Amino acid sequence: MAKGNKPSHEVFGVIERTATQTSDGGTQKRSYWTRIGVGFQNSDGSVNLMMDYLPNNSNVRLQLRPAKRSSEEVGNLPELPFEDNE
Repeated sequence: MAKGNKPSHEVFGVIERTATQTSDGGTQKRSYWTRIGVGFQNSDGSVNLMMDYLPNNSNVRLQLRPAKRSSEEVGNLPELPFEDNE
């Protein structure tokens, strides 16, 4: 991973919670997604993760998704200050 690489992935924490009651009086589960980091693809296909937040709840599911936005759209992510010695 060379200096200046842009993120190839985004990392999300997903938690399911019971939502408010539905119109028929039942309850409904909803998934809430929070972006918690980014991933950088290496030449061997592996992905390095840089996390802004680590879940401390065992009910949180982690999702690694291809980045759909540019770095400007996800908060002007800084370029990496190091180079990989692969």
